[in-house]
Amino acid sequence: MFDRADRALDRITAQRPKVRGRREHGAEKLVAERERDHATRALNRVDDALGDARHAQATHVGYRRRHAEELDRLAVVERIIDGRLDQLVDAATSDPPFYLRDLGEPPRAAWARHTWRRAIRNVEAYRAEHDVTNPYATFGDRATDPADIATWRDAIVSFAIDCDSIETSRRSAGQGQERDHGVEIEL
Repeated sequence: MFDRADRALDRITAQRPKVRGRREHGAEKLVAERERDHATRALNRVDDALGDARHAQATHVGYRRRHAEELDRLAVVERIIDGRLDQLVDAATSDPPFYLRDLGEPPRAAWARHTWRRAIRNVEAYRAEHDVTNPYATFGDRATDPADIATWRDAIVSFAIDCDSIETSRRSAGQGQERDHGVEIEL
């Protein structure tokens, strides 16, 4: 882009205003100079963005080096939490707590059973993260902190959608419409 503007400027400057008047030649030269200046500013912005990106990458690499041990431990902790959530889901499958009553029994259809288990997992994760101990309220009392209200509502809406999906599966199965011929894989 910069080369094209320079070539246009050189071409216009080299032309003698034999055919055209000086005014036309001056206007063309002005346009070419503006194009060159615009291209120069654009290249400078690209160079600045590249410098910012290199700095951000160097900062990230430095952070990873300084905190590699903690990041490795974080991955272990995440696996432990996932394992504990799996245990909670398994326990809720055999003896569901009262706050999961809306889910009912595990559905027969594999996809619905997956949705059922995912709903339990989401509830248990929310309850653990937000220290919910109320045995009768799925997501505890209404959140009062403005930062938590949206999360609380999202959890309730997601749970309601899962419950509706599971109930639809049960109604379909009750009408002989279950078409679950897939392979079941427990994750």
